[in-house]
Amino acid sequence: MQQNLMTAFFNNVAILLVLSVILDVTYLLPDRYARIKTVFSGLMISIVCIVVMNLAFTLQPGIVYDTRSILISVTALIFGVLPTAMTVVTAIVFRLSVGGAGALPGIAVILTSALIGLAWRRWVFPKLKVWRWLKIYIMSVVVHLTMLLCMLLLPYPNSLTVIRAISLPVMVIYPTASVLLGLLLLRQQQYRDIQVQLKQSEERFRSLFDKAPLGYQSLDAEGRFLEVNQQWLDTLGYTREEVIGRQFEEFLYPEDRESFLRRFPQFKAQGHIHSEFQMIGKHSQPVFIAFEGKISYGANGQFLQTHCILQDITKQKLGEEELRASEAKRLHRKRAVRGMRDQRSGAICGGEPRDYRDHRIQSGSAAANDRDGHYRAGIAARRASEL
Repeated sequence: MQQNLMTAFFNNVAILLVLSVILDVTYLLPDRYARIKTVFSGLMISIVCIVVMNLAFTLQPGIVYDTRSILISVTALIFGVLPTAMTVVTAIVFRLSVGGAGALPGIAVILTSALIGLAWRRWVFPKLKVWRWLKIYIMSVVVHLTMLLCMLLLPYPNSLTVIRAISLPVMVIYPTASVLLGLLLLRQQQYRDIQVQLKQSEERFRSLFDKAPLGYQSLDAEGRFLEVNQQWLDTLGYTREEVIGRQFEEFLYPEDRESFLRRFPQFKAQGHIHSEFQMIGKHSQPVFIAFEGKISYGANGQFLQTHCILQDITKQKLGEEELRASEAKRLHRKRAVRGMRDQRSGAICGGEPRDYRDHRIQSGSAAANDRDGHYRAGIAARRASEL
């Protein structure tokens, strides 16, 4: 009898491993269906509970034993209130349908296992400063000591007979099985939580990456694009599919391609660079870009990829061109004005106006001579009349 009892216990424990599969399946559902995931877990665990109770070992007519206490307590600890409540209701209904003298203590075991598991989840497990396996083990010991006490609800002396028959496997196998199952589920849960955190971190990084005010690009050792952000795409007008995997020099104007091919090996050797290139936008428009880049190396010092921040300086370049053009025009006008002044100065000092002035002086001298002549002639005539 003891051997059959142990065999039945081990078979029940093996079925409990289905909980691990259920936990994995629930994680396949999208996060937006959180409530559905909880209900789905409760339904699946309830089905497992019915299977376990169907494979129970009959100790006496109407008195059966299975691993429902492990299932319900671990469900309460790992899955929470709703799946536990659904499983408890299912187990109670099923046990009532079986009937017999063990119905009342069986229902008491179902309820106490759930309550102890939920209390452990809420108050004890987060605060008890011991190893996780020991927390689960202590919980299981409490659950199954309570289970043995529930057997006192059986009529005397059957209650003592049942307690003597099941106490060894219940207090040895059940806590050990609870620890193994609990640690397996907790490890799965922890692994899934880490995956969720990594996914959220990646989404936050992607959001920051794409919404950054400056463009970013990463190249491999051959100068092929590994990654660009949304600002890079918006600046040049391309889609990600049109860029990833292509050579960087394909997006440069011909006069800058040779410069890049010459400087890229220097960049990889030095580990950093500051440069400016004229890139080709999707619609063939020129885009002036300033680069700040660094190299990422592996643990052994091998090249991994470049990390470059790009800044669109097209407006700055156009402004500089306009400023140079304006300065050139100003200098041209200044030279023109200076030339006109020089020409006027030359005309005043040695040109036609000087001859005109000389002509006026000469004409004035001639007129003055004529007046002297008339004056002298007048004097001579008056002297002649006087004589």
